[in-house]
Amino acid sequence: MQDHNQLKIKNLKSHIIKSISGTVILRGANVFFNMVTTIVLARALGAKGYGIYSYAMVILQFLVVFSSLGLPLFIVKETAINKEKGHWDLIKGIYLWSTKLSLGASIFMAILVGSVVFVFRQYFGKEICMVILIGLFILPFNTLLRMQEALLRGLSYVVQAQLPMRLVRAGLFPLLIAGYMLIENNFSPYTAMALCVFTFGVGMVFSLFLIKKMVNFQDILPKFKTKVWMSSLWFFYFIEIADTIYDQVDMFLLGTIKGPEYVGIYRIAHRLSFVIALATMSINVALSPTIAGLYAKNEKKLLQQIVTKRTRMLFLLVAPFAFTFIFFGGPIISYIFGPGFVPAKNPLAILMITQLIVVAIGPVRDLLNLTGFEQVTAKGLSFSVVFIIILNLLLIPRWGYIGAATAAGINMLVMELFFLMKTIQLTGINPTILGRLSSFFSR
Repeated sequence: MQDHNQLKIKNLKSHIIKSISGTVILRGANVFFNMVTTIVLARALGAKGYGIYSYAMVILQFLVVFSSLGLPLFIVKETAINKEKGHWDLIKGIYLWSTKLSLGASIFMAILVGSVVFVFRQYFGKEICMVILIGLFILPFNTLLRMQEALLRGLSYVVQAQLPMRLVRAGLFPLLIAGYMLIENNFSPYTAMALCVFTFGVGMVFSLFLIKKMVNFQDILPKFKTKVWMSSLWFFYFIEIADTIYDQVDMFLLGTIKGPEYVGIYRIAHRLSFVIALATMSINVALSPTIAGLYAKNEKKLLQQIVTKRTRMLFLLVAPFAFTFIFFGGPIISYIFGPGFVPAKNPLAILMITQLIVVAIGPVRDLLNLTGFEQVTAKGLSFSVVFIIILNLLLIPRWGYIGAATAAGINMLVMELFFLMKTIQLTGINPTILGRLSSFFSR
């Protein structure tokens, strides 16, 4: 029996290390491609043009989340659990049901928002409206990409799930920009958005190819539990909406109150600090099926060991990057993006310090969401949404992008500490960097 447990731990360890390694490499490539894209766009469009493009992308991000209906995280959780139980008919049912639901929602959202933007284009501004109208074609592509990625993640194809979005789409975008700029000189926010739409289309086609190649649903009759799924789905939907507001409302309100140019500067700080968030998500993506599966089987001791090691490893990984930009952000930003973006150094320092503390706290929201306590996350985020809006409305008019960064930092720390308390109380898992000693990876 002991040999069986040792073998199981060894196999699980190997799977986790491979998933994390592959995910880190892919996300590293994704960060590189996104940073190259950001640099090229910032230099080609300037602060104002890049601000218009960034402001439109923030709005589109909200629309994508509304169209996804909270399904991605729900699919990961339900697919992982049903895979453990061997219920492939339910897995196929979840995938078909979620794909039809989200695709219909995304098309409806694109038509609705497109009509409103077109009718009120004089009021909002023709330039921003045209960029948004072009970007609405992203909605169905991005929504389908998210459903397909979630299915593959739930089936433990963690690395393969990220290829369409993180490698194919992200790598194609800067290549298209560079190719266009070699041919034409009049690069504009419209052009940038059109090329972005095309990359999402390519990513979606590649994702469909992966699903067909790696998942054999051909001889399986789908089983649907629509009422049960819908009752659980609303929590995930609210969590995703609230989470997006939590992450993006600072840029939205900054652009609305101060103008798109402020968004362009703040987005540079946000992009650089988001490198830490991407590293965090990379490891969380790899561990999500393991967390759901181990907790479902009540293997809390093993889960504690994995989570503790994850938090410590991640902190050591991101700390040097964060301190470099905290102390030398100004010269680095000037050299990479241009002198016009140097004011981003102060909000960047605030966001970097906040991200480091969040990493040390651990994956609190993932633990709650994947262990059946998503309603706690929903309640916490409902307060967070109101709190961050109030903070931004108070701080942005006076301090601009520094106010936006301060609001984001305060709100993030308050919420992560609340989720930490609830995670320890409800799951018995201590996810912090000071968590229980783990010998998991040294066995």
